[in-house]
Amino acid sequence: MATAQNPAVTGSATDITLTTATLVASVWAGNEGLVQCWFDYGPTEVYASSTAVVTPAGFPATVTAQISGLTPGTTYHFSVRVQEPEVGGWQGQIISGADCTFVTGTGGLPAASTGQAAGVSENAAMLWGSVNAQGVPATYHFEYGPTTSYGSSSPAASAGTLSTPQQVSSQISNLAPGIRYHFRVVAQNAAGTTAGADNSFILAAPGGARRP
Repeated sequence: MATAQNPAVTGSATDITLTTATLVASVWAGNEGLVQCWFDYGPTEVYASSTAVVTPAGFPATVTAQISGLTPGTTYHFSVRVQEPEVGGWQGQIISGADCTFVTGTGGLPAASTGQAAGVSENAAMLWGSVNAQGVPATYHFEYGPTTSYGSSSPAASAGTLSTPQQVSSQISNLAPGIRYHFRVVAQNAAGTTAGADNSFILAAPGGARRP
């Protein structure tokens, strides 16, 4: 977090896709809010591109900027710049935040990781997992059943387009009490389909007991 002694603190990149990302930083907007700031970014620490200049307000202030036109599967560097005002003009000292990096999506196969089952009752459960869409639109569903052949599937739902793992879940019901169910998350995008590892849970038997 930015302070008066360290007014430019580069944060993280969020909402990363194949060609876009949102840059985040913390700046100390002192001097009656006359500080200006922006991000420099590019494929190396030389950067080569800059976002629009903004005038933040606050002690400290969070600033964000969305950038686009990026190359898929590429590492990008970025840093926040803070320019202090000078009497009679905007030629004050420029203070740079640390260099940070992120990688744009590849558009390859989605990544899928099966999580845990929660809220397990006699005939229902909430299934959890995570999906990395790899920067292109993806969907997910859960396969489930009494064996690793599964046999049932939850409805398909959107997994978004981000290039970072996102939590996903589905509520399933009408299950048979007192038995073990296997499940896994399955993700699909334009490049193909990926299935997470198998996991399992045991439903409560009538009366609340569970079979081992």
